[in-house]
Order: sequence, then structure tokens, then C-alpha cells
Amino acid sequence: MRCVLSIEGKKYGKSVARLVYYRFVEKFDMDDLSFRISFKDNNQFNVHFRNLEKLTVSKLHRKSMNTGRGKRGNYQQAVSQYTVDGDFVASYANIYAASEFLKIHPTYILPVINKKRTTAGKFRWFVKDYVPSKEDFIPERKRKPEKTFNTTLWKKLGQPLVDKSNPSACVNLSLNDLPCERWKPVPYLEGYFAISSKGRVKRLNTWTENRNKTFWGEHISPKYSANPPTFLYNLKLALKYPVFSPCPASLVTSDV
Repeated sequence: MRCVLSIEGKKYGKSVARLVYYRFVEKFDMDDLSFRISFKDNNQFNVHFRNLEKLTVSKLHRKSMNTGRGKRGNYQQAVSQYTVDGDFVASYANIYAASEFLKIHPTYILPVINKKRTTAGKFRWFVKDYVPSKEDFIPERKRKPEKTFNTTLWKKLGQPLVDKSNPSACVNLSLNDLPCERWKPVPYLEGYFAISSKGRVKRLNTWTENRNKTFWGEHISPKYSANPPTFLYNLKLALKYPVFSPCPASLVTSDV
């Protein structure tokens, strides 16, 4: 609760709880906002001086979480910390203990446990009693419907006639392998990208090394054109007259 005090036309907004605490419990710097005056019984209308307590902002936030006034969730549950690759790091008595030790806000850790967030502090988090499997370290992503056709490149080529349900490799973005298609790692980028025998480039499931470790799901990297005339002419021919040679038996059984 706040009150408005007016003197000679000037108005001053004051917290009633801060005024009561200052006069009847302990004097403090009224301009110091590093702490708040809280209510022991969580009733903000009970401003009796015996019901007031001075808390830092972080302690008040924790109190709000525990009493359900903040973002609801079980912050008292024991948790385990893992790397994004699935290696166990440590266990903690509760989320607050992990937060205090690693300086990660507790509201970042809980959503990871609830699978609403991928990482917190570059780590994966699980309830301590849960033993994660390999599948748990491949995050579920809300993805848009898979694009199977490179519309941008097709438009740049002048929108030639092409079967969009079964396009040539140069404009095919489907994750499904094409007939006789084989994949090999891109040199010096092994584990991140692969190149196919059809000339398609695939980004593999990988984690970035940024601040929060972002997960990139597998997808075909679209090609683009810098408009060299010869390239465009040859590419238009490839789109208009796609050539699919029969698969030799040796390729059908070879490594992928």
C-alpha cells in the first residue's frame, strides 16, 4: 500500500510499510532500493510493525516463489546438472542451491526441467531421481512445416517449369534421402555439416557455442545464386531436364 502526501502543491508517494518500519522497527536510508519491506503473513494490508521484515530483493523474490506469488513451480526439488552432450556434472539439493552456486537465476533452470527451455547456463537440467536417456539430449523443437522446395532460388531463376512435389536436388530441401544419395562429412566441419553425392548440404543436429548454447536441428541448407549467367543457364537446364540415372547395385549397398 502507498500513500500520497502533499505539501505546497508537491506530491510525494510513499510506501506505508516502509514508513512504519522506519519509525517503529529500524531506521534506514529511505532512498535505498536494494531491499524491500515484506509482510511476514503475506498480507499486504497487515502493516502492523510486528508483521514487517526487511528483505533483499533476491530473498523477497525467493519468498514469492515459495508462496506461489511468483512464477509457480517446485523450486525445492533436487536437480541434476548435465552437459549438452549428456555428461553428468553435479547434483544439488534444490534449484536454489544450484542457482546460488552457479549464479544462474532459478527461473531459468525450472523451465529446462519442464522442457519449456533447452538450456540454462549452457547446461541441461533434470530432476535428480530421473535418469536421462540419449533421446533426452536431442531437444524437441517447435518447427515450422518442413520446406521441400527452394522457392527463393527458383524465383531467382525465373520460375521455370518444375515438379515441386519431386524437385531436382539443387532446389530440394527435403530431409528424406534422394534416390542413391549418399552423405559424407564436410572437411574441417565434421559433426556440423555433411555433403551428399547429389550436391546437397545438410546441417546436422548440433549445439552452438554461444552464451546459452542454442540447439540447431537437422536441415538442408538452401543454395543461392550470385547470378553468373553461365551458372544460371546450366541450373535452368538441370531444373527443366532433371537426369536420374539408375542406381548401380554397388551404390545401393554402400555406406551412407
